[in-house]
Amino acid sequence: MKEIQIHIKTKIAYETGEVEEWRHDYKGMLYLKNDQNLYLKYEDDQEQLGKTNTILKWKWNESPAKLTLLRQGETKANQFFQEGKPHQSFYQTPYGAFEMLVYPFKVKIQSQSYEHGEIELEYDLFIGKQKVGRYQLIVHYHP
Repeated sequence: MKEIQIHIKTKIAYETGEVEEWRHDYKGMLYLKNDQNLYLKYEDDQEQLGKTNTILKWKWNESPAKLTLLRQGETKANQFFQEGKPHQSFYQTPYGAFEMLVYPFKVKIQSQSYEHGEIELEYDLFIGKQKVGRYQLIVHYHP
């Protein structure tokens, strides 16, 4: 277990044509299990959605890259990302549960070492049957 700095850049191109971008910095923890399974954990405190523990899980140097995103707390979700593989799940918020589908176009994980790297995700997000938009996330982590 190692304390880690996490920098997340998010860009969303909504179907309405609006584009939203933001950056967040977190302190988190990085776990390496069985010399291959990495877990990056941090607490997200969003004004509208409350406190949520977020865990990103992947196998170090696995090809093709696969990533699981778990959210636990006021908001709950379990998303799986692998290029070209749609994943359906539910997004539970204080306002109710929503059926969610992600269609990943890019899942890239680069690591100089297990404790320093970058994750890039690009995917379309659907809530119910309606496309919300194209999401791009870049997660950079380091000691």
